[in-house]
Amino acid sequence: MTDICRQKLAEAGGKKFGENSVSSLDAEQSIVYHGIGDICLFLRNCLHKNTVERRQGRVRKTMIRLTDVVKEYPNGTHALNGLSMEIQDGEFVFMVGPSGSGKSTVIKLLIGEIEPSAGRVMVNGFSLQNIREWQIPHMRRTVGVIFQDFRLIDHKTVYDNMVFAMRAVGAGPKEIKKRIPYCLNLVGLENKGRRLPSELSGGEQQRVAIARALLNNPDTIIADEPTGNLDPARSLEIMRLLERINALGTTVLVVTHEKDLVNRFDKRVVMLERGRVISDGKGWYGRKLQ
Repeated sequence: MTDICRQKLAEAGGKKFGENSVSSLDAEQSIVYHGIGDICLFLRNCLHKNTVERRQGRVRKTMIRLTDVVKEYPNGTHALNGLSMEIQDGEFVFMVGPSGSGKSTVIKLLIGEIEPSAGRVMVNGFSLQNIREWQIPHMRRTVGVIFQDFRLIDHKTVYDNMVFAMRAVGAGPKEIKKRIPYCLNLVGLENKGRRLPSELSGGEQQRVAIARALLNNPDTIIADEPTGNLDPARSLEIMRLLERINALGTTVLVVTHEKDLVNRFDKRVVMLERGRVISDGKGWYGRKLQ
């Protein structure tokens, strides 16, 4: 997204949402209607210029690039074996593969939890091999991460969990005060800010995780098995929300093992096996490279 988009979204965060509730739906189901409606309302104008530029044929920049990446853990496990792939600005990509194929290692590399044994990793314009310490908070602000296990701090309220996430990347009090209510409204949890994680359902905790990922208006969202703890109906709602967020300009990478869910969406699917890309194409889980 452009800097103008980020500025407009930050300003929007302090505005009051419209009364667009859908009375016949429960809170879990209304995430699609409330969240997507509010995203459209506040981002339509600021993303228009970006959309026009893409339609006019401007070359999209690469948001994620892994080049000949090797990762060997201290115990001798070879998780990645020369993996290469690219994701362009505005793409929605599923990454799939069996257990042990390297999916989790890729995520850890992209968010800077681990370093490659060899090869190069680039995220949103930052080379993770050459990044300076002062640049790390800036890089992390460009990436929103959604984890399967939510990674919420049990003894902190929903609101305080989100404050913690924003402070970790250097956000100031004014920005925190605007963004947190905005993002909680976005996922239909505006009345849950003072609840502890243990007082929420699994679906609500995942929506907190999505709100947290959106806090810094990231260029890229990385979702690690975001529907792994949800039933099929809720899983579809979450995926449709991510799809709509992507349609408004955010690059989305979803790591999942849910074959049926992937096959419902006509998106690019990258399949890993034994630390390598064995399939990269549109629209179907399991289609191998020829």
